[in-house]
Amino acid sequence: MADGPAAADAAAAVTPQGSYGIVVVGASWGGLHAIGEIVAGLPGDFATPVAVVQHRSRESDHLLGELLQDRTALCVREVDDKEPIQPGHVYVAPPDYHMLVDGPYFSLTVDAPVRYSRPSIDVTFTSAADSYGDRVIGVVLTGANEDGAAGLARIVERGG
Repeated sequence: MADGPAAADAAAAVTPQGSYGIVVVGASWGGLHAIGEIVAGLPGDFATPVAVVQHRSRESDHLLGELLQDRTALCVREVDDKEPIQPGHVYVAPPDYHMLVDGPYFSLTVDAPVRYSRPSIDVTFTSAADSYGDRVIGVVLTGANEDGAAGLARIVERGG
């Protein structure tokens, strides 16, 4: 995971100075409706990338991205490893992978579940805070156990 001035410079390249670099949204298994409402409310010219992490089983199909795409004019993609983060996109963590924000890219790992979850909200939120500092917006919609609390605290600690 990227950290320090180099990561901040790389993250700044994604969006103009003075604006947010990324929005990270986390939800538990039951949060599909809440995620859909947020995505549906985004205007078609919303430039800030949005990363969505929902607790799903490893056997989960890949329909989450399709369901969200039906709710927005923005491009919705399930993340691939080393995928560049682009403005105007909604990115979805794939089932059974942690999604890390690594400067201007996403990285995927199969590290051990965090608080019984992979993907973990905390992993994504913490890496977003470390890459984007005060240019992150974090939103925890629904939760199972405490996943998301530590990541949201890291965002606040970094000024987001």
